[in-house]
Amino acid sequence: MNEVVEINSFFCRRNQITNQRRYVAFPKLKKLSFDSMAKLEKWTGAENGDFPYLRHLIIAHCGKLVVLPCLSHLNSLLYVEIINCPQLSCLPEGGLPTTLELLMIKDCPKLKERCCNDQSDDWPKVAHIPAFYINNQKASVCAAIFFCFNAIVNHAGVSIDQRRNVQGTLYCPDSSEQNNAYAICCFLNRSHV
Repeated sequence: MNEVVEINSFFCRRNQITNQRRYVAFPKLKKLSFDSMAKLEKWTGAENGDFPYLRHLIIAHCGKLVVLPCLSHLNSLLYVEIINCPQLSCLPEGGLPTTLELLMIKDCPKLKERCCNDQSDDWPKVAHIPAFYINNQKASVCAAIFFCFNAIVNHAGVSIDQRRNVQGTLYCPDSSEQNNAYAICCFLNRSHV
């Protein structure tokens, strides 16, 4: 597997018989791991309906990987781990499934920058995930509280400096969700929002 440069529809459908019936790739697979594939640059070709029972996806130590397929159609997917993929610079264009319970990103500096906070480009793709970790630190403490906070402060016209002050508390890895909720309530009370 060290020589594989691209995983595409041929990987999923090489034995497909050409007829009118749609072929579902890996219909019973529950866990998929791409590990230590030094030359892998792209994973494309996953189509709607493929991997219908996939629950756990691991992509690790793929130093040249830059492209992931759309994963939003994987309605059984619960856990995704992306580890040591330094060239991977964004999450899939179509986003991630709403069923996802855990996303762990580790040693992926470009990807970290794209989804580390609510100002990052890929934040909308990860904000719904209950357990989202970057380099073993919890990045999303409570998306519902955070988005309620943003909606309120946007409506009330709160200054950027005041907002950043509270947002810093939201992303402190040592804070508990209760402390974060308390910080938001105190802020809103002080601001008379």
